[in-house]
Amino acid sequence: MRLLRFPITVLLLSLSAIGQVQAQSDFSMTIGGGPIFYNGDLSDSRLIPPTKLMSIQYGLEGTAMITDRVEMGLGYTRGTLKGDDALSNDKYKRIRNLSFSTSLSEFSLKMRLEVFKTVDFRPVNTALIVGFGLIRFNPTAEINGNEVDLQPLGTEGQFINNSDYPVPYKLTSTVFMAGIGTRITLNSRWALLLDLTPRITFTDYIDDVSGAYPDSAALATSPGGSLAVQASYQGLNSSFPGKGRQRGSPDNNDVYVVGGISLRYYFGEPYHSGSKPGVLRRIKNAKGGWWGDRH
Repeated sequence: MRLLRFPITVLLLSLSAIGQVQAQSDFSMTIGGGPIFYNGDLSDSRLIPPTKLMSIQYGLEGTAMITDRVEMGLGYTRGTLKGDDALSNDKYKRIRNLSFSTSLSEFSLKMRLEVFKTVDFRPVNTALIVGFGLIRFNPTAEINGNEVDLQPLGTEGQFINNSDYPVPYKLTSTVFMAGIGTRITLNSRWALLLDLTPRITFTDYIDDVSGAYPDSAALATSPGGSLAVQASYQGLNSSFPGKGRQRGSPDNNDVYVVGGISLRYYFGEPYHSGSKPGVLRRIKNAKGGWWGDRH
Protein backbone atom coordinates (compact mmCIF):
# COMPACT_ATOMS: atom_id res chain seq x y z
CA MET A 1 0.00 0.00 0.00
CA ARG A 2 2.93 2.38 0.53
CA LEU A 3 3.57 2.31 -3.20
CA LEU A 4 0.05 3.65 -3.77
CA ARG A 5 0.29 6.59 -1.37
CA PHE A 6 2.00 9.01 -3.75
CA PRO A 7 -0.29 8.50 -6.78
CA ILE A 8 -3.39 8.53 -4.57
CA THR A 9 -2.27 11.75 -2.88
CA VAL A 10 -1.53 13.45 -6.20
CA LEU A 11 -4.87 12.34 -7.64
CA LEU A 12 -6.92 13.46 -4.64
CA LEU A 13 -5.22 16.85 -4.61
CA SER A 14 -5.78 17.11 -8.35
CA LEU A 15 -9.47 16.26 -8.22
CA SER A 16 -10.00 18.72 -5.36
CA ALA A 17 -9.04 21.49 -7.77
CA ILE A 18 -11.92 20.80 -10.15
CA GLY A 19 -14.03 23.34 -8.34
CA GLN A 20 -11.46 26.10 -8.77
CA VAL A 21 -12.35 28.76 -11.34
CA GLN A 22 -9.03 28.37 -13.11
CA ALA A 23 -9.11 24.56 -13.25
CA GLN A 24 -8.81 23.36 -16.83
CA SER A 25 -8.73 20.13 -18.86
CA ASP A 26 -6.29 18.24 -16.66
CA PHE A 27 -9.42 16.98 -14.88
CA SER A 28 -12.32 14.91 -16.13
CA MET A 29 -15.24 12.78 -15.03
CA THR A 30 -16.27 9.56 -16.78
CA ILE A 31 -19.53 7.60 -16.53
CA GLY A 32 -20.46 4.46 -18.40
CA GLY A 33 -21.13 0.76 -18.45
CA GLY A 34 -20.73 -2.43 -20.42
CA PRO A 35 -20.46 -6.21 -20.17
CA ILE A 36 -18.90 -8.02 -17.22
CA PHE A 37 -18.29 -11.75 -16.88
CA TYR A 38 -16.46 -14.21 -14.65
CA ASN A 39 -13.87 -16.94 -15.25
CA GLY A 40 -13.16 -19.49 -12.54
CA ASP A 41 -14.09 -22.92 -11.21
CA LEU A 42 -17.64 -22.67 -12.56
CA SER A 43 -16.64 -21.64 -16.08
CA ASP A 44 -15.34 -23.81 -18.92
CA SER A 45 -12.75 -23.63 -21.69
CA ARG A 46 -14.62 -20.99 -23.71
CA LEU A 47 -12.96 -17.59 -23.79
CA ILE A 48 -16.33 -15.84 -23.75
CA PRO A 49 -19.15 -17.45 -21.71
CA PRO A 50 -22.77 -17.90 -22.80
CA THR A 51 -24.74 -14.67 -22.83
CA LYS A 52 -26.83 -15.92 -19.86
CA LEU A 53 -23.68 -15.66 -17.74
CA MET A 54 -22.85 -12.11 -18.81
CA SER A 55 -24.17 -9.05 -16.98
CA ILE A 56 -24.10 -5.28 -17.35
CA GLN A 57 -21.81 -3.27 -15.11
CA TYR A 58 -21.88 0.47 -14.54
CA GLY A 59 -19.49 2.90 -12.94
CA LEU A 60 -17.90 6.31 -12.74
CA GLU A 61 -14.37 7.63 -12.47
CA GLY A 62 -12.66 10.90 -11.65
CA THR A 63 -9.43 11.39 -13.59
CA ALA A 64 -6.43 13.71 -13.45
CA MET A 65 -3.85 14.05 -16.19
CA ILE A 66 -0.46 13.61 -14.52
CA THR A 67 1.72 14.16 -17.61
CA ASP A 68 0.95 14.64 -21.30
CA ARG A 69 0.57 10.85 -21.70
CA VAL A 70 -0.33 9.52 -18.24
CA GLU A 71 -3.68 9.76 -16.45
CA MET A 72 -4.61 8.52 -12.98
CA GLY A 73 -8.20 7.74 -12.06
CA LEU A 74 -10.20 6.80 -8.98
CA GLY A 75 -13.21 4.74 -9.94
CA TYR A 76 -16.18 2.74 -8.71
CA THR A 77 -17.73 -0.19 -10.59
CA ARG A 78 -20.86 -2.16 -9.73
CA GLY A 79 -21.92 -5.39 -11.40
CA THR A 80 -22.93 -9.04 -11.05
CA LEU A 81 -20.86 -12.18 -11.65
CA LYS A 82 -22.47 -15.54 -12.42
CA GLY A 83 -21.51 -19.14 -13.09
CA ASP A 84 -23.59 -22.23 -13.85
CA ASP A 85 -22.35 -25.79 -14.42
CA ALA A 86 -25.55 -26.60 -16.29
CA LEU A 87 -24.37 -24.34 -19.13
CA SER A 88 -20.85 -25.80 -19.26
CA ASN A 89 -19.38 -27.70 -22.20
CA ASP A 90 -17.53 -29.89 -19.65
CA LYS A 91 -19.37 -33.14 -18.84
CA TYR A 92 -17.91 -33.41 -15.32
CA LYS A 93 -19.04 -29.90 -14.46
CA ARG A 94 -22.56 -30.54 -15.75
CA ILE A 95 -22.73 -33.56 -13.43
CA ARG A 96 -21.41 -31.46 -10.53
CA ASN A 97 -24.28 -29.02 -11.23
CA LEU A 98 -23.18 -26.11 -9.04
CA SER A 99 -24.12 -22.49 -9.69
CA PHE A 100 -23.61 -19.11 -8.07
CA SER A 101 -24.29 -15.41 -8.41
CA THR A 102 -22.70 -12.49 -6.60
CA SER A 103 -23.03 -8.74 -6.64
CA LEU A 104 -19.67 -7.03 -7.01
CA SER A 105 -18.50 -3.64 -5.81
CA GLU A 106 -15.07 -2.46 -6.95
CA PHE A 107 -13.04 0.59 -5.94
CA SER A 108 -10.03 1.11 -8.17
CA LEU A 109 -6.96 3.20 -8.82
CA LYS A 110 -6.03 3.04 -12.51
CA MET A 111 -3.28 4.45 -14.67
CA ARG A 112 -3.92 5.10 -18.36
CA LEU A 113 -0.79 5.36 -20.52
CA GLU A 114 -1.67 6.78 -23.92
CA VAL A 115 0.36 6.21 -27.09
CA PHE A 116 0.19 9.81 -28.33
CA LYS A 117 0.58 13.05 -26.41
CA THR A 118 -2.62 14.87 -25.56
CA VAL A 119 -1.38 18.03 -27.24
CA ASP A 120 -1.00 16.15 -30.54
CA PHE A 121 -4.80 16.57 -30.83
CA ARG A 122 -5.36 13.16 -32.39
CA PRO A 123 -9.06 12.25 -32.62
CA VAL A 124 -8.29 8.62 -31.68
CA ASN A 125 -5.73 7.58 -29.09
CA THR A 126 -4.92 4.07 -27.83
CA ALA A 127 -3.89 3.40 -24.24
CA LEU A 128 -2.53 0.73 -21.92
CA ILE A 129 -4.52 0.46 -18.68
CA VAL A 130 -3.09 -0.94 -15.44
CA GLY A 131 -4.23 -0.63 -11.86
CA PHE A 132 -5.25 -2.10 -8.54
CA GLY A 133 -8.59 -2.39 -6.84
CA LEU A 134 -10.50 -3.59 -3.82
CA ILE A 135 -13.64 -5.66 -4.30
CA ARG A 136 -16.47 -6.88 -2.12
CA PHE A 137 -18.52 -9.93 -3.12
CA ASN A 138 -21.00 -12.37 -1.57
CA PRO A 139 -21.70 -15.61 -3.48
CA THR A 140 -25.23 -16.96 -3.32
CA ALA A 141 -27.06 -19.95 -4.82
CA GLU A 142 -30.66 -21.04 -5.20
CA ILE A 143 -31.44 -23.98 -2.91
CA ASN A 144 -34.97 -25.32 -2.45
CA GLY A 145 -36.31 -22.25 -4.21
CA ASN A 146 -34.54 -19.79 -1.89
CA GLU A 147 -31.49 -17.59 -2.52
CA VAL A 148 -28.91 -18.56 0.11
CA ASP A 149 -25.61 -16.93 1.12
CA LEU A 150 -22.91 -19.56 0.65
CA GLN A 151 -19.99 -18.26 2.70
CA PRO A 152 -21.70 -18.76 6.12
CA LEU A 153 -22.47 -22.39 5.21
CA GLY A 154 -18.82 -23.46 4.88
CA THR A 155 -19.47 -25.71 1.88
CA GLU A 156 -15.88 -27.02 1.87
CA GLY A 157 -15.78 -27.67 5.62
CA GLN A 158 -14.66 -24.23 6.77
CA PHE A 159 -16.79 -24.46 9.93
CA ILE A 160 -16.03 -28.08 10.78
CA ASN A 161 -13.94 -28.22 13.94
CA ASN A 162 -11.02 -29.98 12.26
CA SER A 163 -7.68 -28.60 11.12
CA ASP A 164 -7.91 -30.62 7.89
CA TYR A 165 -10.29 -28.05 6.43
CA PRO A 166 -9.67 -24.50 5.17
CA VAL A 167 -10.51 -21.44 7.24
CA PRO A 168 -13.56 -19.35 6.27
CA TYR A 169 -12.78 -17.08 3.34
CA LYS A 170 -13.13 -13.31 3.35
CA LEU A 171 -15.71 -11.50 1.26
CA THR A 172 -13.19 -8.88 0.14
CA SER A 173 -10.13 -9.13 -2.08
CA THR A 174 -7.60 -7.00 -3.88
CA VAL A 175 -7.41 -7.22 -7.67
CA PHE A 176 -4.85 -6.39 -10.33
CA MET A 177 -6.06 -5.14 -13.70
CA ALA A 178 -4.40 -4.76 -17.08
CA GLY A 179 -6.06 -4.00 -20.37
CA ILE A 180 -6.34 -1.74 -23.37
CA GLY A 181 -8.50 1.21 -24.27
CA THR A 182 -9.30 3.70 -26.99
CA ARG A 183 -10.26 7.35 -26.56
CA ILE A 184 -12.30 8.99 -29.32
CA THR A 185 -12.35 12.77 -28.99
CA LEU A 186 -15.77 14.20 -29.86
CA ASN A 187 -14.92 17.85 -29.18
CA SER A 188 -12.97 19.94 -26.67
CA ARG A 189 -15.30 18.91 -23.82
CA TRP A 190 -16.39 15.36 -24.57
CA ALA A 191 -14.75 12.05 -25.44
CA LEU A 192 -15.91 8.45 -25.87
CA LEU A 193 -13.86 5.69 -24.19
CA LEU A 194 -13.85 2.02 -25.22
CA ASP A 195 -12.01 -0.22 -22.71
CA LEU A 196 -11.45 -3.93 -22.11
CA THR A 197 -9.78 -4.70 -18.79
CA PRO A 198 -9.52 -8.18 -17.20
CA ARG A 199 -9.20 -8.30 -13.41
CA ILE A 200 -7.07 -10.93 -11.67
CA THR A 201 -8.28 -11.41 -8.12
CA PHE A 202 -6.37 -12.67 -5.10
CA THR A 203 -9.15 -15.02 -4.03
CA ASP A 204 -10.46 -18.33 -5.35
CA TYR A 205 -13.83 -17.99 -3.63
CA ILE A 206 -15.83 -15.51 -5.68
CA ASP A 207 -17.81 -18.61 -6.72
CA ASP A 208 -17.56 -20.37 -3.30
CA VAL A 209 -15.63 -23.21 -5.00
CA SER A 210 -11.92 -23.85 -4.57
CA GLY A 211 -10.67 -27.12 -3.09
CA ALA A 212 -12.13 -30.49 -2.13
CA TYR A 213 -15.37 -31.94 -0.83
CA PRO A 214 -15.56 -32.34 2.95
CA ASP A 215 -16.90 -35.34 4.82
CA SER A 216 -20.66 -35.09 4.35
CA ALA A 217 -21.49 -36.43 7.83
CA ALA A 218 -19.18 -33.92 9.50
CA LEU A 219 -20.56 -31.14 7.30
CA ALA A 220 -24.11 -32.02 8.39
CA THR A 221 -23.11 -31.43 12.04
CA SER A 222 -21.54 -28.04 11.28
CA PRO A 223 -23.51 -24.80 11.88
CA GLY A 224 -24.80 -24.91 8.29
CA GLY A 225 -26.36 -28.35 8.85
CA SER A 226 -28.19 -30.10 6.02
CA LEU A 227 -28.34 -26.87 4.02
CA ALA A 228 -24.53 -26.81 3.86
CA VAL A 229 -24.56 -30.37 2.51
CA GLN A 230 -27.07 -29.43 -0.21
CA ALA A 231 -25.06 -26.34 -1.16
CA SER A 232 -21.79 -28.24 -1.29
CA TYR A 233 -23.02 -30.83 -3.78
CA GLN A 234 -26.02 -30.49 -6.06
CA GLY A 235 -24.87 -33.16 -8.48
CA LEU A 236 -26.92 -35.19 -10.89
CA ASN A 237 -25.51 -38.34 -9.27
CA SER A 238 -27.33 -39.11 -6.03
CA SER A 239 -24.35 -39.85 -3.78
CA PHE A 240 -22.25 -37.15 -2.12
CA PRO A 241 -18.59 -37.35 -3.28
CA GLY A 242 -16.08 -38.82 -0.85
CA LYS A 243 -14.00 -36.62 1.43
CA GLY A 244 -11.03 -35.11 -0.41
CA ARG A 245 -12.46 -35.54 -3.89
CA GLN A 246 -11.76 -32.55 -6.10
CA ARG A 247 -14.48 -29.90 -6.05
CA GLY A 248 -12.54 -27.02 -7.63
CA SER A 249 -9.05 -25.98 -8.64
CA PRO A 250 -7.22 -24.21 -5.77
CA ASP A 251 -4.19 -23.44 -7.94
CA ASN A 252 -5.97 -20.73 -9.97
CA ASN A 253 -7.60 -17.63 -8.54
CA ASP A 254 -10.80 -16.23 -10.01
CA VAL A 255 -10.81 -13.68 -12.83
CA TYR A 256 -13.45 -11.34 -14.18
CA VAL A 257 -13.46 -9.20 -17.30
CA VAL A 258 -14.91 -5.70 -17.63
CA GLY A 259 -15.75 -4.12 -20.97
CA GLY A 260 -16.65 -0.46 -20.96
CA ILE A 261 -18.29 2.14 -23.16
CA SER A 262 -18.00 5.45 -21.34
CA LEU A 263 -18.61 9.14 -21.87
CA ARG A 264 -16.01 11.55 -20.49
CA TYR A 265 -16.43 15.24 -19.70
CA TYR A 266 -13.42 17.58 -19.39
CA PHE A 267 -13.60 20.45 -16.91
CA GLY A 268 -12.35 23.94 -17.66
CA GLU A 269 -10.85 25.40 -20.80
CA PRO A 270 -9.62 23.13 -23.62
CA TYR A 271 -5.97 22.76 -24.57
CA HIS A 272 -4.46 24.84 -27.32
CA SER A 273 -1.32 24.62 -29.41
CA GLY A 274 1.73 25.06 -27.20
CA SER A 275 -0.07 23.94 -24.02
CA LYS A 276 1.88 21.93 -21.49
CA PRO A 277 -0.66 19.65 -19.77
CA GLY A 278 -0.21 17.61 -16.64
CA VAL A 279 -0.59 18.12 -12.90
CA LEU A 280 3.06 17.30 -12.20
CA ARG A 281 4.19 20.02 -14.62
CA ARG A 282 1.97 22.50 -12.80
CA ILE A 283 3.40 21.48 -9.44
CA LYS A 284 6.93 21.81 -10.79
CA ASN A 285 6.35 25.21 -12.38
CA ALA A 286 4.19 26.50 -9.50
CA LYS A 287 3.04 29.57 -11.43
CA GLY A 288 0.09 31.16 -9.71
CA GLY A 289 -0.48 27.98 -7.71
CA TRP A 290 -0.31 24.45 -9.14
CA TRP A 291 -3.91 24.83 -10.39
CA GLY A 292 -3.07 28.06 -12.22
CA ASP A 293 -2.52 29.14 -15.80
CA ARG A 294 -1.05 26.65 -18.30
CA HIS A 295 0.68 29.26 -20.43
